[in-house]
Amino acid sequence: MAVVIGTVAFTYFFNRSFEALEIASYASGALLAVLMPKRLFIAVKSLQTQTASNMSAKTLANRNRKEVAKRLFNLSGVFYEIQDILKYELNDKKNRYDEKIITAEVCRKCCRNCPFAEDCKQKMGDTSFAVSGMALAAMDNGKATLLDTPPVLVNQCKRVNTLINTVNDTVSRYKKRRLIEQSIEQGREMIIAQMGGVGLLLEKLGEEMRAEICYDTVLEKRIYETLCAEGTPISDIVVYGKDGEIDKITLTVKESDADNKAIGEVLSSFMGMKMIENKREKNIKGNMVLHFIASPKLDVVYGDMAVAKDENDKCGDNRKAVRISEDKIMLILSDGMGSGQQAYNSSMNAIRMIESFYKAGFDHTTVLSCVGRLLGLREKEDFNALDIAVVDVRKGAVDFIKQGGRESFILSNGSVEVINCGSLPLGIVEDSFPIIEQKQLYDGDIIVLVSDGVIDSLGTDMIRDILLTSNTVNPQIFAELLVNNAKRLAQEKGIRDDMSCIAGRVIEYKRVG
Repeated sequence: MAVVIGTVAFTYFFNRSFEALEIASYASGALLAVLMPKRLFIAVKSLQTQTASNMSAKTLANRNRKEVAKRLFNLSGVFYEIQDILKYELNDKKNRYDEKIITAEVCRKCCRNCPFAEDCKQKMGDTSFAVSGMALAAMDNGKATLLDTPPVLVNQCKRVNTLINTVNDTVSRYKKRRLIEQSIEQGREMIIAQMGGVGLLLEKLGEEMRAEICYDTVLEKRIYETLCAEGTPISDIVVYGKDGEIDKITLTVKESDADNKAIGEVLSSFMGMKMIENKREKNIKGNMVLHFIASPKLDVVYGDMAVAKDENDKCGDNRKAVRISEDKIMLILSDGMGSGQQAYNSSMNAIRMIESFYKAGFDHTTVLSCVGRLLGLREKEDFNALDIAVVDVRKGAVDFIKQGGRESFILSNGSVEVINCGSLPLGIVEDSFPIIEQKQLYDGDIIVLVSDGVIDSLGTDMIRDILLTSNTVNPQIFAELLVNNAKRLAQEKGIRDDMSCIAGRVIEYKRVG
């Protein structure tokens, strides 16, 4: 319209003629702009501002990823090297004090300056063999006596009492020093496990970074045009994945359009799979960056219940369900030693440490090894029976990790599978390794973790019967049925213990958009 008015004014004031067709063309263009539907206007405007896919930038991104991967592998090697050095030094220290070392020290103190040493050597030969037997006796029994002294030494040695006292003093000093060094070694072993865990974690990160990102520029353009045509203008879009599998989309929209459910529906339609929003980030100029991923295969809903040994006290068992990564959900039950507030604090601390290690990306064995050593460093005796189920919602599998935990159960398609226990609780001994067992999961399966109080009261057969005969699919009801029945039978049997249960039901992922 401005063009039309300007043309008329210019002609009038400067006495220039113009063709009617010329002004008509200007007028028709202005009229089309006024009458153009808003959605079409947005689409045209967005197409004008849309730039072609910057393949050079995407190629650069992959090159940078490979450089980062190389550095991560090198850094991983550093931590593995530290682990090997610490292991070597630790093994060297462990072998530094044995009966041979003690024997050599005793012989050096008693025999080197003894006026009868040459006479003993001529009649007995090497005296260290006889002294080593005394050293072993002192190490095993706390001290050596005349009864532990070989007859040849009793008959030949003129300073046998001095010899016995020297053996006992040397062993006593050795034991005191070993106690100090063992506490240091315990911390060193924990560091060794952590170095290996960090090395493995960096190695896995390197492998992830080395995997080349693949893009689908054709799909990007189609999604872009469709969303713009439907009135949701986007300023940028990247459709990508790894290992040839395109399953992620990142796009930038106006903040006012970020909650538009049509976005998820359009993306799901083009991708041929359900796409869900994983996270969002605020961008400049009122924009929002949305990250979509392929919907996981499964999800987990859970229920739990616990009762204390004494009604007026804290239950020493703790349980929790937590998402530890994009693809994994952890169910954990920790049974602290004893009952009451102290047991509650102990089991809760164990859960917090385990959750933190898992979220950092450490593997099962490293997690429990480090946590076990941390618990072992406490002044008071402290251990926890742990039952863990880590569900991979994308693969449809579960890892049962048992460190002193009792039997667990899977209710699937009308039958109950028992996952047996076997390892020692966490914190009792340093080198106790967890039992790990993997099982496949299906929609509708029920995972059940229970403490020893429930098992001791009900037994595995009754738990199986309750799971099979209960007319419910609600995990909360399963937990309540098991704990309440265990409590009732425990009262009848005179059993008093903390009792807890956490149950998780595996379901198909239902979230949309």
